[in-house]
Amino acid sequence: MNFIAKIVMFLLLGSTGTCTIKLLIGIDHLATPLYWTMLVLIFIYFFEGRDFERFGLSLKLKALLYSLKFLILGLFSALIVWSILMVTRLMIIIGYSDTFYHRFLELIIKCLVIALGEELTFRAYILRVVSDNTNLFLGLLSSSLLFMMAHVLNPNVHLLALTNILIAGLMLGVLMVKYNSLFVPWGFHTGWNFMIEVLGSPISGVKPEIYIFKVKLLPPCMISGCRFGIEGGILFTILMLILMFLIHLKKP
Repeated sequence: MNFIAKIVMFLLLGSTGTCTIKLLIGIDHLATPLYWTMLVLIFIYFFEGRDFERFGLSLKLKALLYSLKFLILGLFSALIVWSILMVTRLMIIIGYSDTFYHRFLELIIKCLVIALGEELTFRAYILRVVSDNTNLFLGLLSSSLLFMMAHVLNPNVHLLALTNILIAGLMLGVLMVKYNSLFVPWGFHTGWNFMIEVLGSPISGVKPEIYIFKVKLLPPCMISGCRFGIEGGILFTILMLILMFLIHLKKP
Protein backbone atom coordinates (compact mmCIF):
# COMPACT_ATOMS: atom_id res chain seq x y z
CA MET A 1 0.00 0.00 0.00
CA ASN A 2 1.24 3.51 -0.85
CA PHE A 3 2.48 5.22 2.32
CA ILE A 4 0.27 8.28 1.76
CA ALA A 5 -2.83 6.09 1.45
CA LYS A 6 -1.69 4.26 4.59
CA ILE A 7 -1.35 7.50 6.58
CA VAL A 8 -4.70 8.79 5.30
CA MET A 9 -6.45 5.53 6.25
CA PHE A 10 -4.76 5.62 9.66
CA LEU A 11 -5.90 9.20 10.32
CA LEU A 12 -9.44 8.52 9.08
CA LEU A 13 -9.82 5.47 11.29
CA GLY A 14 -8.35 7.38 14.23
CA SER A 15 -10.59 10.42 13.74
CA THR A 16 -13.70 8.28 13.24
CA GLY A 17 -12.96 6.31 16.38
CA THR A 18 -12.32 9.50 18.36
CA CYS A 19 -15.63 11.03 17.26
CA THR A 20 -17.46 7.80 18.09
CA ILE A 21 -15.95 7.71 21.58
CA LYS A 22 -16.99 11.32 22.21
CA LEU A 23 -20.53 10.64 21.01
CA LEU A 24 -20.88 7.55 23.17
CA ILE A 25 -19.18 8.59 26.42
CA GLY A 26 -18.28 12.27 25.99
CA ILE A 27 -14.79 13.65 26.52
CA ASP A 28 -12.69 10.94 28.11
CA HIS A 29 -9.00 11.33 28.99
CA LEU A 30 -8.21 7.61 28.72
CA ALA A 31 -10.46 6.02 26.08
CA THR A 32 -9.28 8.20 23.19
CA PRO A 33 -5.49 7.79 23.68
CA LEU A 34 -5.99 4.07 24.35
CA TYR A 35 -7.88 3.79 21.06
CA TRP A 36 -5.05 5.52 19.16
CA THR A 37 -2.51 3.30 20.93
CA MET A 38 -4.40 0.19 19.81
CA LEU A 39 -4.69 1.56 16.27
CA VAL A 40 -0.95 2.20 15.98
CA LEU A 41 -0.12 -1.31 17.21
CA ILE A 42 -2.59 -2.82 14.74
CA PHE A 43 -1.07 -0.89 11.83
CA ILE A 44 2.46 -1.89 12.81
CA TYR A 45 1.39 -5.52 13.10
CA PHE A 46 -0.53 -5.78 9.82
CA PHE A 47 1.06 -3.14 7.56
CA GLU A 48 4.63 -2.72 8.81
CA GLY A 49 5.80 -6.31 9.05
CA ARG A 50 5.49 -6.46 12.85
CA ASP A 51 8.77 -4.53 13.05
CA PHE A 52 8.07 -2.91 16.42
CA GLU A 53 11.74 -2.07 17.00
CA ARG A 54 11.74 0.15 13.89
CA PHE A 55 9.08 2.27 15.62
CA GLY A 56 11.07 2.70 18.81
CA LEU A 57 9.27 0.00 20.77
CA SER A 58 12.31 -2.01 21.79
CA LEU A 59 12.70 -2.53 25.55
CA LYS A 60 16.42 -1.90 25.74
CA LEU A 61 17.83 -0.98 29.15
CA LYS A 62 19.75 2.02 27.83
CA ALA A 63 16.64 3.51 26.23
CA LEU A 64 14.60 2.94 29.39
CA LEU A 65 17.27 4.70 31.47
CA TYR A 66 17.21 7.64 29.05
CA SER A 67 13.43 7.75 29.30
CA LEU A 68 13.72 8.10 33.09
CA LYS A 69 16.28 10.87 32.62
CA PHE A 70 13.98 12.79 30.27
CA LEU A 71 10.96 12.21 32.49
CA ILE A 72 12.88 14.01 35.24
CA LEU A 73 13.88 16.71 32.74
CA GLY A 74 10.21 17.17 31.83
CA LEU A 75 9.28 17.57 35.48
CA PHE A 76 12.01 20.13 36.16
CA SER A 77 11.43 22.03 32.90
CA ALA A 78 7.80 22.61 33.86
CA LEU A 79 8.82 23.60 37.39
CA ILE A 80 11.38 26.11 36.10
CA VAL A 81 8.88 27.89 33.81
CA TRP A 82 6.26 27.87 36.58
CA SER A 83 8.78 29.35 39.03
CA ILE A 84 9.79 32.13 36.62
CA LEU A 85 6.15 33.09 36.14
CA MET A 86 5.62 33.11 39.92
CA VAL A 87 8.72 35.24 40.61
CA THR A 88 7.77 37.74 37.91
CA ARG A 89 4.20 37.89 39.24
CA LEU A 90 2.75 36.72 35.94
CA MET A 91 1.15 33.87 37.85
CA ILE A 92 -0.51 33.97 41.25
CA ILE A 93 -1.84 31.25 43.52
CA ILE A 94 -5.54 31.73 44.18
CA GLY A 95 -6.34 28.50 46.00
CA TYR A 96 -5.39 24.97 46.96
CA SER A 97 -6.84 21.49 46.53
CA ASP A 98 -7.21 18.97 49.34
CA THR A 99 -8.08 16.08 46.98
CA PHE A 100 -4.73 15.81 45.16
CA TYR A 101 -3.23 13.09 47.35
CA HIS A 102 -6.36 10.94 47.06
CA ARG A 103 -6.16 11.10 43.24
CA PHE A 104 -2.37 10.92 42.85
CA LEU A 105 -2.37 7.48 41.19
CA GLU A 106 -5.19 8.53 38.88
CA LEU A 107 -3.11 11.50 37.70
CA ILE A 108 -0.06 9.30 37.02
CA ILE A 109 -2.13 6.87 34.92
CA LYS A 110 -3.81 9.74 33.07
CA CYS A 111 -0.49 11.40 32.17
CA LEU A 112 1.12 8.12 31.11
CA VAL A 113 -1.79 7.09 28.88
CA ILE A 114 -2.32 10.48 27.20
CA ALA A 115 1.39 10.92 26.47
CA LEU A 116 1.66 7.33 25.20
CA GLY A 117 -1.22 7.76 22.77
CA GLU A 118 0.20 10.99 21.35
CA GLU A 119 3.79 9.74 21.13
CA LEU A 120 2.81 6.47 19.45
CA THR A 121 0.64 8.31 16.95
CA PHE A 122 2.85 11.23 15.98
CA ARG A 123 6.44 10.32 16.89
CA ALA A 124 6.45 6.54 16.50
CA TYR A 125 4.10 5.90 13.58
CA ILE A 126 3.65 9.03 11.44
CA LEU A 127 7.21 10.31 11.87
CA ARG A 128 8.72 6.92 11.01
CA VAL A 129 6.47 6.06 8.06
CA VAL A 130 6.87 9.46 6.39
CA SER A 131 10.63 9.60 7.07
CA ASP A 132 11.24 6.13 5.67
CA ASN A 133 9.35 6.95 2.47
CA THR A 134 10.58 10.52 1.94
CA ASN A 135 13.20 12.07 4.23
CA LEU A 136 13.72 12.95 7.87
CA PHE A 137 12.85 16.63 7.44
CA LEU A 138 9.43 15.85 5.97
CA GLY A 139 8.86 13.22 8.64
CA LEU A 140 9.55 15.68 11.44
CA LEU A 141 7.56 18.47 9.80
CA SER A 142 4.48 16.43 8.89
CA SER A 143 4.25 14.67 12.26
CA SER A 144 4.61 18.01 14.09
CA LEU A 145 2.04 19.75 11.89
CA LEU A 146 -0.45 16.94 12.52
CA PHE A 147 0.35 17.13 16.25
CA MET A 148 -0.44 20.84 16.11
CA MET A 149 -3.67 20.25 14.16
CA ALA A 150 -4.80 17.76 16.80
CA HIS A 151 -4.90 20.70 19.24
CA VAL A 152 -6.63 23.25 16.97
CA LEU A 153 -10.01 22.82 18.70
CA ASN A 154 -8.61 23.00 22.25
CA PRO A 155 -10.15 25.64 24.52
CA ASN A 156 -8.63 29.16 24.41
CA VAL A 157 -6.27 28.26 21.57
CA HIS A 158 -4.46 31.05 19.68
CA LEU A 159 -1.71 31.45 17.10
CA LEU A 160 1.27 31.47 19.50
CA ALA A 161 -0.13 28.43 21.32
CA LEU A 162 -0.38 26.48 18.05
CA THR A 163 3.12 27.59 17.08
CA ASN A 164 4.41 26.36 20.43
CA ILE A 165 2.73 22.99 19.97
CA LEU A 166 4.36 22.71 16.55
CA ILE A 167 7.77 23.47 18.08
CA ALA A 168 7.14 21.03 20.93
CA GLY A 169 6.27 18.38 18.33
CA LEU A 170 9.57 19.04 16.57
CA MET A 171 11.49 18.82 19.86
CA LEU A 172 9.85 15.50 20.75
CA GLY A 173 10.49 14.28 17.21
CA VAL A 174 14.17 15.13 17.53
CA LEU A 175 14.23 13.14 20.78
CA MET A 176 12.66 10.17 19.01
CA VAL A 177 15.17 10.31 16.16
CA LYS A 178 18.19 10.92 18.37
CA TYR A 179 17.53 7.99 20.72
CA ASN A 180 15.50 5.77 18.37
CA SER A 181 13.17 4.95 21.23
CA LEU A 182 9.57 5.93 21.82
CA PHE A 183 10.15 5.73 25.56
CA VAL A 184 12.39 8.83 25.58
CA PRO A 185 9.86 11.39 24.23
CA TRP A 186 7.15 9.55 26.18
CA GLY A 187 9.15 10.12 29.35
CA PHE A 188 9.57 13.86 28.76
CA HIS A 189 5.95 14.30 27.67
CA THR A 190 4.64 12.46 30.74
CA GLY A 191 6.88 14.39 33.14
CA TRP A 192 5.89 17.74 31.64
CA ASN A 193 2.14 17.05 31.69
CA PHE A 194 2.28 15.67 35.23
CA MET A 195 4.09 18.67 36.71
CA ILE A 196 2.02 21.23 34.82
CA GLU A 197 -1.22 19.72 36.12
CA VAL A 198 0.11 19.33 39.68
CA LEU A 199 1.05 23.02 39.69
CA GLY A 200 -2.40 24.06 38.50
CA SER A 201 -1.80 25.47 35.01
CA PRO A 202 -4.11 24.57 32.14
CA ILE A 203 -2.55 21.98 29.81
CA SER A 204 -2.93 23.07 26.19
CA GLY A 205 -6.03 25.06 27.15
CA VAL A 206 -7.65 22.29 29.22
CA LYS A 207 -8.26 23.11 32.88
CA PRO A 208 -6.40 20.88 35.35
CA GLU A 209 -8.47 18.39 37.35
CA ILE A 210 -5.94 17.00 39.85
CA TYR A 211 -3.67 19.65 41.31
CA ILE A 212 -2.12 21.07 44.46
CA PHE A 213 -2.29 24.76 43.60
CA LYS A 214 -5.03 26.68 41.84
CA VAL A 215 -3.31 29.41 39.84
CA LYS A 216 -4.19 32.32 37.59
CA LEU A 217 -1.94 33.37 34.71
CA LEU A 218 -1.82 37.13 34.20
CA PRO A 219 -1.15 39.43 31.21
CA PRO A 220 0.83 39.96 29.10
CA CYS A 221 -0.57 36.70 27.73
CA MET A 222 2.18 36.47 25.13
CA ILE A 223 4.56 35.69 27.99
CA SER A 224 2.38 33.77 30.44
CA GLY A 225 -0.05 32.02 28.08
CA CYS A 226 -3.03 33.09 30.22
CA ARG A 227 -6.06 30.83 29.78
CA PHE A 228 -4.31 28.41 27.39
CA GLY A 229 -1.70 27.77 30.07
CA ILE A 230 2.08 27.91 30.18
CA GLU A 231 2.32 26.23 26.76
CA GLY A 232 0.73 29.32 25.19
CA GLY A 233 3.47 31.77 26.22
CA ILE A 234 6.83 32.86 24.86
CA LEU A 235 8.67 31.30 27.79
CA PHE A 236 7.56 27.90 26.54
CA THR A 237 8.74 28.81 23.03
CA ILE A 238 12.21 29.66 24.34
CA LEU A 239 12.38 26.50 26.47
CA MET A 240 11.46 24.21 23.56
CA LEU A 241 13.96 25.85 21.20
CA ILE A 242 16.77 25.58 23.75
CA LEU A 243 15.97 21.94 24.49
CA MET A 244 15.76 21.07 20.79
CA PHE A 245 19.14 22.71 20.14
CA LEU A 246 20.79 20.94 23.07
CA ILE A 247 19.29 17.57 22.15
CA HIS A 248 20.47 17.97 18.58
CA LEU A 249 24.03 18.69 19.76
CA LYS A 250 24.19 15.90 22.33
CA LYS A 251 25.39 12.46 21.37
CA PRO A 252 22.98 9.69 22.48
